[in-house]
Amino acid sequence: MTLKTYERIWKVEKKFYSIYNLTLPVPIVPIELGFFAGGLALVFVLGAIVPAFKMVPWIIRFGILPYAGTRFLRKKKFDGKNPIKFLADYILFLPQKNKGRELFHSSDKLEQKLCLNWKCSSRNMNP
Repeated sequence: MTLKTYERIWKVEKKFYSIYNLTLPVPIVPIELGFFAGGLALVFVLGAIVPAFKMVPWIIRFGILPYAGTRFLRKKKFDGKNPIKFLADYILFLPQKNKGRELFHSSDKLEQKLCLNWKCSSRNMNP
């Protein structure tokens, strides 16, 4: 049995169809634009830190890498969450991970061997 819900009706995704007087060929979601800008910033930082990164052709550095990062961050899910929320939750979890865990201590004492003799057969039932 399938129950239809109309929850998605109220979740309208905002899109940019043009920026100033420039009409875009495809509508862009603002979060994708933010991910692309973050990818560009990361490319600039990597170019400043790693000199060999500047030898990569500019179309790959400033076009394909940020676009691929944007697609990855928008489409990939970790435990049902997008990677940004997953990373934020993981960072919040790190300081608290030892609070809820029981700590087990090992003992230096030698363990005794335990030998069980069940004597369940009919021959061994007589005392």
